[in-house]
Amino acid sequence: MKKYIIIAVVVGMLGWSFYEFFGSSDNDTHQEDAGLAPGQTAPNFEVDTLEGNTVKLSDFRGEPVIINFWATWCPPCRAEMPDFERLYNEEDAVILAMNLTHSENNIEGVSGFVDELGLTMPVLLDEEGTVEDSYQLSAYPTTYMIDSEGVTQYVARGAINYETMYREFMVLE
Repeated sequence: MKKYIIIAVVVGMLGWSFYEFFGSSDNDTHQEDAGLAPGQTAPNFEVDTLEGNTVKLSDFRGEPVIINFWATWCPPCRAEMPDFERLYNEEDAVILAMNLTHSENNIEGVSGFVDELGLTMPVLLDEEGTVEDSYQLSAYPTTYMIDSEGVTQYVARGAINYETMYREFMVLE
């Protein structure tokens, strides 16, 4: 009897995991009520880049900005990085790749990740987690698309594909 209960629990957990992972192919389901929502002003921040420069969100006022929160240990983050790099290069998009540095083992690992993927977009370092807190992250990766006035227009919690990135970025233009 105990064996059947364990099997039932395992099957139930696998079913739930499958549903969570494959449950919906519509990327708009990534928009949720939790955290910073579309229509809200994006919080300003000031952080250093991987190269040691200081960047503020307000430096980009007047142009649309994509902020992607990610970490090297996050498989969905790794999967979407080439698409962000493509959008950055092909559409001249302002993409701020905000690394959750406080969750990393070390900055060298971040640098190695960037080199491995050949990323040329700016990599920002949220070393204390203050930007993550102000944007109220509830999942990794999370992407915010912000219009030229500094207002959040689109939020994706979880990985997004190139088509979604492109479509939502074009709405900002």
